[in-house]
Amino acid sequence: MSRILVLGGTRFVGRAIVEQALVSGHRITLFNRGLTDAGLFSNEAEIITGDRRNEQDVTQLEAASWDAVIDVSAYTPSDLHAVLPALERRTARYCYISTISVYRSDIAAGADELAPTIEVEPSIARTDPLAYGGLKALCERQLAERFTGRLTVVRPTVVIGPRDPTDRFGWWVRHVAPGGNVTVPPRVDQHVQLIDSRDLAAFVVSVVERGVDGAFNAAGPLQPLTLGAMVDTIAEAAGVTVNQEPGTDDGGFPLTVGAGDSDAVFRVSIKAALEAGLHLRPLTESARDVLSWERTRTGV
Repeated sequence: MSRILVLGGTRFVGRAIVEQALVSGHRITLFNRGLTDAGLFSNEAEIITGDRRNEQDVTQLEAASWDAVIDVSAYTPSDLHAVLPALERRTARYCYISTISVYRSDIAAGADELAPTIEVEPSIARTDPLAYGGLKALCERQLAERFTGRLTVVRPTVVIGPRDPTDRFGWWVRHVAPGGNVTVPPRVDQHVQLIDSRDLAAFVVSVVERGVDGAFNAAGPLQPLTLGAMVDTIAEAAGVTVNQEPGTDDGGFPLTVGAGDSDAVFRVSIKAALEAGLHLRPLTESARDVLSWERTRTGV
């Protein structure tokens, strides 16, 4: 049993990680603002309410130490300024949930974790297309300076599953589930990579338990997947037959890259993660579970 501090932990990815850690028998402390599902895990974990950007709130973390910190909620370097001094000497391992978006757009298909990442200034406007991945990459660099030899960075691709607030895969499930004629983007051969939140959570908890260093692309499935094949897989999961009708442009379709743009960001290597113990469930299973969840909330 380890004592694990989770920064965040009540939304989609963080929630899945906390659920997995509890099932695995760990003692969990959550530190967050209490804005999302505030009562979640209150009977199973210690809850510390505070804003990670507020130095006074962060002092609450100085009364204890942890075997590991799992950071789900740092999006910019400013999210790290207060917590790093407080946690640097109070944890044996820091696990940062980053993103596949840290990579530059000109990476090659099959790129591994050594591929070049985006470089931006901390002052970049949040509306800039490079801001999300670039600021996450800055967070990775700051953490690497503080936690040499005890840092795990997990870079998920598009995360799917029940309770997904981004609605990217859920949109496709609702779109395909009725069957019949289904409008698809013109580039149905565009690749896409996805990972179920529960598979991501199991991997995160596993590498933390074993103290695995390094960065890992967390993506699936095992074999290359195109948008067209994804639609067929969703149809199979829903028990329907579809006829794919290519539209005239990519407008409005989630998971598409721009016309003429490379899809290499959806073709990264997952060899390192697989060797470190990543296990992936069939996409049909994820699609069925998402469909069941969609039916409870939308009646699709």
